[in-house]
Amino acid sequence: MEFSDDDVKAYVKGNIQRTKTVKFTADKLQTITMKLPKNVILVNVTTGNTSKAGVDVEISGGTQFYLTAKESIIEMMDAIPTDIRINRRGNGLVFTLRHFWNSGKRKRSCRETWKTVF
Repeated sequence: MEFSDDDVKAYVKGNIQRTKTVKFTADKLQTITMKLPKNVILVNVTTGNTSKAGVDVEISGGTQFYLTAKESIIEMMDAIPTDIRINRRGNGLVFTLRHFWNSGKRKRSCRETWKTVF
């Protein structure tokens, strides 16, 4: 089991941030389950399905997908998330979501990290 790219950075298109499309390269019978943070949605390019934010999603070998941040979170924080990353570490993937915004004269940020083991 592997991913087509295990070091993925997101980009901003309009007011939406997303990663590029990644393929889970494995036999169709192999699956992994990812717990998404409350602010992140998985778009399954292979099936055309879009998850809800913050749910467990299961993907099978051969599936192509990308991650995106919910638009309402961007509006709520008055910020555009500027970093979604996927990195392979050991027997899993580490996902990191970061937001940056201005608060008066100070820049603020928050980060949420989660790991999927396979």
